[in-house]
Amino acid sequence: DGRGRVNGAHHNTFPDISRQCEAEVVWLHHGVHVDTLASWQNPQYGGVSPPPRKKRKQSSEDTSSSTDNMQQQTQHQHSQQQQQAANGASEVQHNGQTDGCEGNTAEAQNGVREEESSPKLSVVQQEMVRLIGQHLVELGLKKSAELLMSESGCRLDHPAAARFRHCVMNGEWTKAETALTELRTMLDDPSSLTEMHFLLLEQKYLELLESGQVLDALTCLRSQLTPLKHNMDRVHQLSSLIFMSNPEELRTAARWTGMGKDSRKELMDRLQHFLPPSIMLPPHRLETLILQAVEQQRTQCAYHNTRSDSQVSRGGDDDSTQRYAKVLGSGGSLLMDHSCSRNAFPGTTVQILADHCDEVWIARFSPDGSKLATGSKDSTVIIWDVDPETLTVTRRFTLDGHSYGVVYLAWSPDSSKLIVCLQEEAAELVVWDTERGEQICKVSNSPDDSLT
Repeated sequence: DGRGRVNGAHHNTFPDISRQCEAEVVWLHHGVHVDTLASWQNPQYGGVSPPPRKKRKQSSEDTSSSTDNMQQQTQHQHSQQQQQAANGASEVQHNGQTDGCEGNTAEAQNGVREEESSPKLSVVQQEMVRLIGQHLVELGLKKSAELLMSESGCRLDHPAAARFRHCVMNGEWTKAETALTELRTMLDDPSSLTEMHFLLLEQKYLELLESGQVLDALTCLRSQLTPLKHNMDRVHQLSSLIFMSNPEELRTAARWTGMGKDSRKELMDRLQHFLPPSIMLPPHRLETLILQAVEQQRTQCAYHNTRSDSQVSRGGDDDSTQRYAKVLGSGGSLLMDHSCSRNAFPGTTVQILADHCDEVWIARFSPDGSKLATGSKDSTVIIWDVDPETLTVTRRFTLDGHSYGVVYLAWSPDSSKLIVCLQEEAAELVVWDTERGEQICKVSNSPDDSLT
């Protein structure tokens, strides 16, 4: 009768059938399909047909029970949907049907629910978000940068600066001049506005020349560039380019890469230096900070060998790859601090210098690495030329005439001069020209004093 009970008239005749039918009806109630007809016709039950089912009215108890079961099923399905969404599932069931999700909702992205409001970020955190966003744009990941800015509630650049960049990169020079006027009040140095305007018009003039619009270029030169009265030497040079018909000759004479995305990007990088960071970030700012940190770690490394830096294989042609390769060195990584093994430090004798007649007390390489100076107890200083390929030295000059042994040497920053300090008994120091091997002067004190 639909509730797991068998009509009383047949209950005694078929007791096993009634128990079998109860089990099957219960399973059917939970949504599992059971072929009850096959069980009634099973040979072990005599192969008889089931008795006719009597119709009965559904009681209020049955109705409430059925309603409760339906509510439980609905709640169960709803909880399953929430669990699937929380786990990042790509399909959600609605009323027994499966709908494919596009993956654009916050629930389908790594299982993270979208918050109603953006997170509250400190000033430093906002600056970090802006740096990351700028780097993403430089890598060409513009959609990722837009999503980052939208979710964080930050903005990469000031709206006026963003419009200015857009106009410059698209070659919309009239609109770019208007946008530049809007930035006037935001500049730290208002006088830099003239330089920015000049750079803008210079790019416009060169692009007009390359595209063959000579009359428009001449108008730009006479009516816009010249009235600025700024960098007139460059204006005169630009005016001489108007007679050049060959684009290659034009680029070479103007020291310009030509019309297109690359030259406009170079222009934008130059213009950005005049804008405060709060308005527009300096170009490649995140990359600059990272390379500075790596360079600082390399400077503090006790066993770093700079020769390995010159042997780094170049992994790419772009400037960014070259900069990273130069600073990181061979096998370097941003994922860990810079550290050189003690075993990698040079430990093999390449050359022995035996030109001094007594003990060598001091040796100093010049700042540019091209020369080596050695001072000895024999009162002489020898200047050596350093071969950067073989890393060997050859004797260049011998600086003599000192009255005492040489205890200290100091190079000038440009590696052209050398100060020689003598033993404590000496009351003088000597300054030498290391390019010509000539003495420049002596600095003396009272005989009762000593220079150390």
